[in-house]
Amino acid sequence: MPNRPRHGKMGLMAAPEAPGIARPLWRVVRLDETGNRFVVVGDLSAPAADRLIGDLERKGHKQTYFKEMQPCKR
Repeated sequence: MPNRPRHGKMGLMAAPEAPGIARPLWRVVRLDETGNRFVVVGDLSAPAADRLIGDLERKGHKQTYFKEMQPCKR
């Protein structure tokens, strides 16, 4: 059966990769006006992280949001 996109909490997410092949995971980080950094959510595909950032920015928050690649889990 082919991998199909699945819908998760953040919308359409990437289909899982083949076993043994790692795909990069991303997290969305919030930087507030005082320089504090918080991880909003992790373990996202790059497109899902971009969509979440767009959604948060459209809400008009003063904080800055960006994505960064997560370190590999071993």
